[in-house]
Amino acid sequence: MHRFSAWVFLNRAVLAGLAWWVLTDGAFAWDALVIGAPAILAAAAASTALMPRIGGSVRGTFKYALFFARESLLGGVDVARRALDPRMPLDPGIVRARVRMPTDTARVMVANTLGLVPGSLSVEVDGEELLVHALDKGRGIERSIEATQRRVGALLGMPRRARGAREADTGSRR
Repeated sequence: MHRFSAWVFLNRAVLAGLAWWVLTDGAFAWDALVIGAPAILAAAAASTALMPRIGGSVRGTFKYALFFARESLLGGVDVARRALDPRMPLDPGIVRARVRMPTDTARVMVANTLGLVPGSLSVEVDGEELLVHALDKGRGIERSIEATQRRVGALLGMPRRARGAREADTGSRR
């Protein structure tokens, strides 16, 4: 259990409130508030009590959001191009990467970010090892993994440690 912090609770309540507002299309009616307010407060309290406090900055958050939007757009265009190209230029495979982030939260966030970008899918996170399936393992997936680590590290206010990626054995593991 972590120490309860009013400032962290307030920040998380604001974020939960914004998420609720977006999910309900800006509903501000009585019925939305009767359900929403307790849900927001419960989510913020549970998050504050159970999740460790993470660093970060507004600048890191903004840079991460821009990075994620750019990677998603470029990945989506690339996947669409491949789907529409009669030759379907694909070289699918698994890339093994070492995610040298100092916490499990950061490693999982790197994996989740990569999994949300079109053209890549996180397959497994095991300690500092990450397996990523890519539609084209030769077209910059290592660069994308490294860039994702830098952005997540900045978002969470964590120092970036040395990192590296290499192609994995694609044979079956039994």
